[in-house]
Amino acid sequence: MPGQSAITIDGISNLSFGDMARSGSANVTYGSGGAAQFIVTGDTARQVRLTISFSALTAQNGSSANSDDRTFTPSITNADCAFSLDGGNSWQPFSTGTLFHDTVFPEGGSATSSIYVRVGASAALGARQQRGGYAGLITLTAEYL
Repeated sequence: MPGQSAITIDGISNLSFGDMARSGSANVTYGSGGAAQFIVTGDTARQVRLTISFSALTAQNGSSANSDDRTFTPSITNADCAFSLDGGNSWQPFSTGTLFHDTVFPEGGSATSSIYVRVGASAALGARQQRGGYAGLITLTAEYL
């Protein structure tokens, strides 16, 4: 479409489960301080699809003969993902489809506007899980519909 601006996505904060014990579990809600947060900017009043994907988390240090002890995969559902059309004052959970949601960029006084997105997750660790930091990737994609 002529005149269409590119959608930009900026990461604000990473998902953090904090310190977890072996055989422990944690739940980070989209409303908690540990949630990942993004800002999506695009053309005002345009329909957009927001999609979440994620990878397994891998230990960043230590060693193990069993690679299963060095990774774990968080659980992310629609109930863990939410968006805000009013700068983060109110949040609505994803409900369109599995890990995606269709919405409209808010109307305002300029050509572009922003949608805030927050992502939480649940995690459960095994009894032999390696200690230390873990890293993975949560990806948010956005496309005009």
